Amino acid sequence: MRVLCFGSLNYDHVYDVDHFVKPEETLKSRGYKLNYGGKGLNQSIACHKAGLDVYHAGAIGNDGEALRSYLSKHNINCDYILNKEEPTGHAIIQVANGQNNIIIYQGANACIDHSDIKEVLSHFWANDLLLIQNEVSNLSELIHEAHVRHMRIVLNLAPMDQSAKDYPLEKVDTLIVNEIEAMELVDASEDIDYILSRLKEQFYDQEVIMTVGEKGSYHLYQGECFHVDAYDTDVVDTTAAGDTFIGYYLAMRERFSIVEAMRIASLASSMTCQKSGAAQSIPECDEVLSSYYLLKTKNLVSLTDHDVTWKQGPFKKIPVFYDNTKEWTYQFYKHHLLDEDYKLHYEMIKDKEIESLSVNEALTMITYYIREERTHTGVMAHALQEGVLHQLDQLIRG
Repeated sequence: MRVLCFGSLNYDHVYDVDHFVKPEETLKSRGYKLNYGGKGLNQSIACHKAGLDVYHAGAIGNDGEALRSYLSKHNINCDYILNKEEPTGHAIIQVANGQNNIIIYQGANACIDHSDIKEVLSHFWANDLLLIQNEVSNLSELIHEAHVRHMRIVLNLAPMDQSAKDYPLEKVDTLIVNEIEAMELVDASEDIDYILSRLKEQFYDQEVIMTVGEKGSYHLYQGECFHVDAYDTDVVDTTAAGDTFIGYYLAMRERFSIVEAMRIASLASSMTCQKSGAAQSIPECDEVLSSYYLLKTKNLVSLTDHDVTWKQGPFKKIPVFYDNTKEWTYQFYKHHLLDEDYKLHYEMIKDKEIESLSVNEALTMITYYIREERTHTGVMAHALQEGVLHQLDQLIRG
């Protein structure tokens, strides 16, 4: 799947402040950084880091070559970035106590015209994915032209303004909003249940995702709705958290169920909040998936008050297995799924790197640790990632 992110390219001027500036107040900044951003650029980076084939389209001024170079260094195709006479867009960002406050100057982002849209979309076709945000001009035409070409259209309706209600939203396949944007879009109160009911009614046949910050996110489609919790994290900067969620969700739903894609996207978003900056704070896919599988591992066995190493070696204490986990795990011995001589096999592979273990070798390692009534989070996480435990479950149940 090719992803065309037709979106904004900005320089982000970031100021670290004690509090957001008030009317008629002059406030000294504790720090300043120049970052590369724009929701379009951030989402292109997030999609690429999550594993998608990304093309970026947008506009810069004569001062914007650093943004093109930045995307190119991340192996994102920049053939459709246009040069305009207007200055490159920029944002003024205040960061205080982990929250941000943003003013955007559109600049070249507001210079996308009819001929630009026709030319760029002529290189894409059915089933390519168009990812757009509300930070470039002529969005209605962009949606219409992509729909005519049978592209899959994902719209992040941020930042929200009154003109958004006039967009041909019925042609959008996936609509992504936060709680405030959703409230404005459907003229709802702050009650989440009421917002969700209005979204279900208005966008019944379209996929809708509503993020609600630390309260998680909701997925709606054809009257069905489910909620995914956010992950607890020490928040440093939320600037690119929503963009990270979008990029990882789009990538992970190609590989996982929608529920798991939402969970992984939520985890990636929380990891972004742990660093300052925009695009540079977006985590790598290996880092996100390793963290996700480790969290799943901890749901299989109780590791409370036990010191467990990532590498092979002695354990200070023996972890306690949940009864249902132990019962489930021993089932594969009864079904003759593993060689009984587990110690001999373990000795043959114990010095191998975890990441290089084959499926059978991972099973052997799991066998050894469980029979010895010990556990090894690295091996278990690897086994989950490679689908070993899912295969066992299918064999046992089948």
